[in-house]
Amino acid sequence: MAQEKAKDPALWSGRFSEPVSELVKRFTASVDFDRRLAEFDIDGSLAHARMLKACEIISADDLAAHLDDPHWIVFDCRHDLVDTEAGSRAYAAAHIRGAHHVQLDKDLSGPKNGHNGRHPLPDAATFCARLAALGLRNDMQVVAYDASGGPYAARLWWMLRWVGHEAVAVLDGGWSAW
Repeated sequence: MAQEKAKDPALWSGRFSEPVSELVKRFTASVDFDRRLAEFDIDGSLAHARMLKACEIISADDLAAHLDDPHWIVFDCRHDLVDTEAGSRAYAAAHIRGAHHVQLDKDLSGPKNGHNGRHPLPDAATFCARLAALGLRNDMQVVAYDASGGPYAARLWWMLRWVGHEAVAVLDGGWSAW
Protein backbone atom coordinates (compact mmCIF):
# COMPACT_ATOMS: atom_id res chain seq x y z
CA MET A 1 0.00 0.00 0.00
CA ALA A 2 1.31 3.39 -0.87
CA GLN A 3 1.89 5.56 2.14
CA GLU A 4 0.77 9.16 2.03
CA LYS A 5 2.65 12.02 3.60
CA ALA A 6 1.49 15.38 4.81
CA LYS A 7 2.04 18.15 2.27
CA ASP A 8 3.96 20.17 4.86
CA PRO A 9 7.14 18.28 5.92
CA ALA A 10 7.40 20.50 9.01
CA LEU A 11 4.50 18.53 10.48
CA TRP A 12 6.77 15.50 10.73
CA SER A 13 9.85 17.30 12.06
CA GLY A 14 9.21 16.37 15.68
CA ARG A 15 9.33 20.04 16.69
CA PHE A 16 5.77 20.64 17.81
CA SER A 17 5.62 24.18 19.11
CA GLU A 18 1.89 24.70 18.52
CA PRO A 19 -0.95 23.69 20.88
CA VAL A 20 -2.39 20.27 20.09
CA SER A 21 -5.64 21.77 18.79
CA GLU A 22 -3.70 23.75 16.18
CA LEU A 23 -1.70 20.64 15.20
CA VAL A 24 -4.90 18.68 14.74
CA LYS A 25 -6.35 21.45 12.55
CA ARG A 26 -3.17 21.57 10.44
CA PHE A 27 -3.08 17.77 10.06
CA THR A 28 -6.74 17.77 9.04
CA ALA A 29 -6.19 20.52 6.50
CA SER A 30 -2.98 19.09 5.06
CA VAL A 31 -3.88 15.46 4.44
CA ASP A 32 -6.42 13.90 2.13
CA PHE A 33 -7.58 11.07 4.40
CA ASP A 34 -7.77 7.63 2.89
CA ARG A 35 -10.68 5.58 4.22
CA ARG A 36 -8.89 2.26 4.49
CA LEU A 37 -10.26 1.03 7.81
CA ALA A 38 -13.24 -0.51 5.99
CA GLU A 39 -10.80 -3.08 4.57
CA PHE A 40 -10.13 -4.17 8.15
CA ASP A 41 -13.74 -4.22 9.41
CA ILE A 42 -12.97 -6.88 11.99
CA ASP A 43 -16.35 -7.28 13.64
CA GLY A 44 -18.77 -5.86 11.08
CA SER A 45 -19.43 -2.73 13.12
CA LEU A 46 -18.26 -0.10 10.66
CA ALA A 47 -21.77 1.35 10.39
CA HIS A 48 -21.83 2.04 14.13
CA ALA A 49 -18.42 3.69 13.92
CA ARG A 50 -19.80 6.18 11.42
CA MET A 51 -22.43 7.18 13.98
CA LEU A 52 -19.83 8.17 16.58
CA LYS A 53 -19.10 11.85 16.80
CA ALA A 54 -15.62 12.55 15.50
CA CYS A 55 -14.00 15.09 17.78
CA GLU A 56 -10.53 16.52 18.07
CA ILE A 57 -9.99 17.35 21.72
CA ILE A 58 -11.72 15.87 24.78
CA SER A 59 -11.67 17.07 28.38
CA ALA A 60 -10.58 14.92 31.32
CA ASP A 61 -14.12 15.21 32.73
CA ASP A 62 -15.69 13.91 29.52
CA LEU A 63 -13.23 11.03 29.39
CA ALA A 64 -13.85 10.17 33.06
CA ALA A 65 -17.56 9.97 32.34
CA HIS A 66 -16.91 7.33 29.65
CA LEU A 67 -14.22 5.13 31.22
CA ASP A 68 -16.68 2.28 31.67
CA ASP A 69 -18.26 2.69 28.25
CA PRO A 70 -17.46 -0.41 26.15
CA HIS A 71 -17.48 1.77 23.02
CA TRP A 72 -14.57 3.89 24.27
CA ILE A 73 -10.89 2.93 24.33
CA VAL A 74 -7.93 4.90 25.67
CA PHE A 75 -4.34 4.80 24.42
CA ASP A 76 -1.38 6.01 26.46
CA CYS A 77 1.16 7.38 23.96
CA ARG A 78 3.79 8.63 26.43
CA HIS A 79 7.26 8.58 24.93
CA ASP A 80 10.67 10.18 25.23
CA LEU A 81 12.90 10.43 22.16
CA VAL A 82 16.05 10.20 24.30
CA ASP A 83 14.89 7.37 26.57
CA THR A 84 12.60 5.24 24.42
CA GLU A 85 11.54 3.02 27.35
CA ALA A 86 10.47 5.99 29.51
CA GLY A 87 6.88 5.80 28.25
CA SER A 88 6.62 2.11 29.12
CA ARG A 89 7.98 2.76 32.61
CA ALA A 90 5.60 5.67 33.10
CA TYR A 91 2.68 3.50 31.97
CA ALA A 92 3.72 0.71 34.35
CA ALA A 93 3.91 3.21 37.22
CA ALA A 94 0.50 4.83 36.54
CA HIS A 95 -1.96 5.29 33.72
CA ILE A 96 -5.61 6.08 33.07
CA ARG A 97 -7.69 3.09 34.12
CA GLY A 98 -8.14 0.73 31.18
CA ALA A 99 -5.65 2.53 28.92
CA HIS A 100 -3.42 0.56 26.56
CA HIS A 101 0.14 1.70 26.02
CA VAL A 102 1.38 2.18 22.46
CA GLN A 103 5.02 2.98 21.75
CA LEU A 104 6.17 5.34 19.05
CA ASP A 105 9.03 3.09 17.95
CA LYS A 106 7.13 -0.23 18.08
CA ASP A 107 3.46 0.54 17.41
CA LEU A 108 3.28 3.92 15.69
CA SER A 109 6.23 3.49 13.32
CA GLY A 110 7.24 1.04 10.64
CA PRO A 111 10.61 -0.55 9.97
CA LYS A 112 13.43 1.79 9.04
CA ASN A 113 15.26 1.12 5.80
CA GLY A 114 17.87 3.86 5.96
CA HIS A 115 15.91 6.09 3.58
CA ASN A 116 12.55 6.57 5.28
CA GLY A 117 13.37 8.62 8.38
CA ARG A 118 13.44 8.10 12.11
CA HIS A 119 9.78 7.14 12.56
CA PRO A 120 8.34 6.06 9.19
CA LEU A 121 4.67 5.20 8.92
CA PRO A 122 3.93 1.53 9.43
CA ASP A 123 2.06 -0.53 6.89
CA ALA A 124 -1.65 0.30 7.34
CA ALA A 125 -2.67 -3.36 7.71
CA THR A 126 0.01 -3.98 10.35
CA PHE A 127 -1.03 -0.85 12.25
CA CYS A 128 -4.72 -1.81 12.20
CA ALA A 129 -3.95 -5.37 13.28
CA ARG A 130 -1.86 -4.14 16.22
CA LEU A 131 -4.60 -1.84 17.50
CA ALA A 132 -7.24 -4.52 16.95
CA ALA A 133 -5.12 -6.88 19.07
CA LEU A 134 -5.28 -4.25 21.83
CA GLY A 135 -9.08 -4.22 21.61
CA LEU A 136 -9.89 -1.45 19.13
CA ARG A 137 -13.03 -2.05 17.07
CA ASN A 138 -14.59 0.11 14.42
CA ASP A 139 -17.45 1.13 16.70
CA MET A 140 -15.21 2.69 19.36
CA GLN A 141 -14.34 6.24 20.33
CA VAL A 142 -10.57 6.47 20.79
CA VAL A 143 -8.91 8.87 23.21
CA ALA A 144 -5.13 9.32 23.05
CA TYR A 145 -2.88 11.08 25.55
CA ASP A 146 0.80 11.67 26.24
CA ALA A 147 2.85 13.72 28.69
CA SER A 148 4.80 15.82 26.20
CA GLY A 149 2.35 18.45 25.08
CA GLY A 150 0.55 16.22 22.61
CA PRO A 151 2.84 15.23 19.71
CA TYR A 152 2.66 11.46 20.29
CA ALA A 153 -1.08 11.48 20.99
CA ALA A 154 -1.55 13.66 17.89
CA ARG A 155 0.42 11.13 15.85
CA LEU A 156 -1.95 8.35 16.90
CA TRP A 157 -4.90 10.69 16.20
CA TRP A 158 -3.59 11.38 12.70
CA MET A 159 -2.72 7.74 11.98
CA LEU A 160 -6.19 6.56 12.96
CA ARG A 161 -7.70 9.21 10.71
CA TRP A 162 -5.26 8.10 7.99
CA VAL A 163 -6.75 4.60 8.06
CA GLY A 164 -10.31 5.91 8.24
CA HIS A 165 -11.16 5.79 11.95
CA GLU A 166 -12.68 9.22 12.56
CA ALA A 167 -13.87 8.71 16.14
CA VAL A 168 -10.61 9.73 17.79
CA ALA A 169 -9.70 12.55 20.13
CA VAL A 170 -6.68 13.81 22.05
CA LEU A 171 -7.03 14.34 25.80
CA ASP A 172 -6.87 18.09 26.44
CA GLY A 173 -3.85 18.70 28.66
CA GLY A 174 -2.62 15.13 28.34
CA TRP A 175 -1.51 13.06 31.31
CA SER A 176 -1.02 16.13 33.52
CA ALA A 177 -4.70 17.07 33.10
CA TRP A 178 -5.78 13.67 34.34
